[in-house]
Amino acid sequence: MVDWLVNKARELNLDLIEVETLPDSHDYKPYESTRAFYCAAGFKDVLYRKSSVLDHEDSLVMQKPL
Repeated sequence: MVDWLVNKARELNLDLIEVETLPDSHDYKPYESTRAFYCAAGFKDVLYRKSSVLDHEDSLVMQKPL
């Protein structure tokens, strides 16, 4: 899946791919697996986004340079 996305992004002359998920401050197993998957695929943490909306979750932005 990531290989296809990388190839498509390069075809479109993009510089990076960005994803957003829950940060590790949330103790929720499925998102631990999600972050591990993206890390293994070469994505790096670039921003911890604090939610500005009541009752919404913070987020972690990860990028993979191409």
